Amino acid sequence: MTKYIFFFLCTLLTLSCANPCKKIECGTHGTCNEASKACDCQTGYELDASGKCDQVARDKFIGFYNVGEACVGGGYYAVEIAAHSTDIEKVILKGFSNISKSLNKLEVIAEVKGNTLHIPTQSIDFEGDTYTVNENTSTELKLNSFWFEYSMFKNGNSFRVGCNANYEK
Repeated sequence: MTKYIFFFLCTLLTLSCANPCKKIECGTHGTCNEASKACDCQTGYELDASGKCDQVARDKFIGFYNVGEACVGGGYYAVEIAAHSTDIEKVILKGFSNISKSLNKLEVIAEVKGNTLHIPTQSIDFEGDTYTVNENTSTELKLNSFWFEYSMFKNGNSFRVGCNANYEK
């Protein structure tokens, strides 16, 4: 009898130890990493409050922001950050640098990496002009606010250089 109990306990222990991820639920967009015994989320997703990979990482940036900008031509204005239609890791800043004509607003694409919003260098044709944006520095989203430093060129000429933009929801 003791032999069977020992065999049963050994089998039970072996099975429970064989798969360290057996009791870990990572959600729709995650898989359990057996080595770390933690969830690895798919690109564009992060852990939600329950520990599952069901939170779209960019969602924390989506919304309307009041922006205070320090540079020539800067000031105070509003920007909407919206989801990019085809890339889960990107957002669109609508009304960037307070540049608008009639009802149209300059739109700049940014990439979300964790809690950081990064604006890659890009040229945007807008209402007959070409604007080139270069980000110099960015910071993490903290308490619904973040800031970054950027420079902008209009038709190849310096337009706004060394601008500090503070975004607050």
